[in-house]
Amino acid sequence: MKQDKKILFFDIETSLMTAVTFGIGKYNMLTHKHLLTKSKIICISYMFNEDKEPSHLMWDKDMDDKIMLEKFLKVYEKADVTIGQNHKRFDTRHINTRLCDHGLPPMSIVLMDDLLLAARGALYLPCYKLEYMLEYFGLPHKMSPSGLDLWIDIGIHNDRKRLVKEMVPYCDNDVSVLRPLYEKLAPYVKLKYNRAIAAGNPALCPSCGHDKLRMIGYRQSLSLGMRVQ
Repeated sequence: MKQDKKILFFDIETSLMTAVTFGIGKYNMLTHKHLLTKSKIICISYMFNEDKEPSHLMWDKDMDDKIMLEKFLKVYEKADVTIGQNHKRFDTRHINTRLCDHGLPPMSIVLMDDLLLAARGALYLPCYKLEYMLEYFGLPHKMSPSGLDLWIDIGIHNDRKRLVKEMVPYCDNDVSVLRPLYEKLAPYVKLKYNRAIAAGNPALCPSCGHDKLRMIGYRQSLSLGMRVQ
């Protein structure tokens, strides 16, 4: 596969929001008035198509994500296209929310391909979660998280040890498995990133960039013209 442009794979982990309540159950519905804290970004893992291993950024010792976001913006702006799992609805919206809160510049306009949306649009699977698609196609598996206690220890108790030893490797793994899934899905799903145009070679496959195309046949298309009475 021809590597023509800089493709950025990335994933984030966010902190819990804390709230106050008099009890639990259906009669204790929470609203925004119960919230005491905001959800922040704990860490960001990323890798470009030419990288062998993911890199990562973490919030600081005061659980502030501003400096981390400033650093990630510089990484993000180097990309020609981004690849993620549900990152159109989750990752990029969280990042933009935190950028807005800090008064930082917004994310630049970069072509984005979401594997979740692409798979839903072209494949018929019983589940489109990252873990299941990796299992279904026999690809390297997603690492299992430690449970809610990990987010409590890191996001509330500021446990830096668990952040470095457990959450960052978990986030790194989510990025590592994105690339083989992308390469597996690319020939079969509709992606916004046209690799033939990006490489300047119309003979390549527009989805995966492969040069071993085979001619199946011809398809007639309708042309618009003036109708004669």
